[in-house]
Amino acid sequence: MLSGDTSMLDADDIAILEAAKLKARAEVGGYKDSINIADAAVYVSPAMYRNMMRMIGEWSPEVEEAFQILTNPETELSWYDELELYRKVTKASLKPLKYMAFGFRTKEQQGLGIPYFNKMALFPVFKTIATGDMADLYERMTATGKYSESNPIDMVMFNSAVKVGSRAPKDYYANGDTDVTDLNKLTVYKQSFKYLRQQLATDPHVHEE
Repeated sequence: MLSGDTSMLDADDIAILEAAKLKARAEVGGYKDSINIADAAVYVSPAMYRNMMRMIGEWSPEVEEAFQILTNPETELSWYDELELYRKVTKASLKPLKYMAFGFRTKEQQGLGIPYFNKMALFPVFKTIATGDMADLYERMTATGKYSESNPIDMVMFNSAVKVGSRAPKDYYANGDTDVTDLNKLTVYKQSFKYLRQQLATDPHVHEE
């Protein structure tokens, strides 16, 4: 009865169906409007991702080779059509990085230390995945294309990644969900590497019977 047609149900079946719907709404109804699909995501530029992978000791020859393929103008858009390049890119572990940042901003208002706390998953943005409206963000972060006169941006955070100390957030779209806003109007500031903390990676616990 996937179509929603209840004409073949008797009164008891309909009562059971309505009770099931009521229970389902009670269990998951709150998720409809309150879930943030960004889910603490932060986009990082290719250069930033390379620096962070080096700092945590996970920059390997395989990752270096994949990185070169993904950032070389001659292969950054064609690697998935060439079997050998595709194999090299997919073999490397270019995974998201789970980080947090905690510190104080002391230069905005004299005599005040304004705390901030960010908890985030860092996703590298390469040109090959920066399609559609994402192309604007990639160009702004890498200072290419129509943003070639701007300074690069290492990280772009979504609201859900900022737990404390939000700084003048901007909407990505200027008119509803159609026109990407002028990304030169983003609030850009510096943050020291020393305030970044890698989240503890815990493996699943396996209990023997």
